[in-house]
Amino acid sequence: MEDLLYQEIQKRLEGIIKLIEKHQNKKKKEKKKYLDYVYLTDEEYEKLVLQFGGEETRNWIEKLDYYIASHGCFTKYKNHYKTILSWSLRRKEKQSKKSPMVTPAQEYGLTSLNELKRTLRRENKNEAEDIREWDKSLNGTVPREED
Repeated sequence: MEDLLYQEIQKRLEGIIKLIEKHQNKKKKEKKKYLDYVYLTDEEYEKLVLQFGGEETRNWIEKLDYYIASHGCFTKYKNHYKTILSWSLRRKEKQSKKSPMVTPAQEYGLTSLNELKRTLRRENKNEAEDIREWDKSLNGTVPREED
């Protein structure tokens, strides 16, 4: 009988402890209001500051706040932290697509197409001279194609 009573008390205490822990976790995860419409937990805000720095984090929060206010989509974004990360990722993708292609002239470290043509002619001329030298060293034993 005492064992049953002890077990019942033990179960109730465990239930109470779980409720207290749940309440404490809820408090920790409580979101704070930033500007008029953006809500973040302390942890989310700290992560953003670590990732973007303080000024850029404030800029992202401001952009999201303006967007929510101007579009009236107060419930569209359920997680403002994830929305900011998503917008940041999209911006990076757009910027990487905008990066200019490397032209052959740039690959050679040249600034114009004419410079590239001159360099390639010089290389071809040097190549042709190398072939003539090689041909001479073989004393004409290799049949030559007509130009």
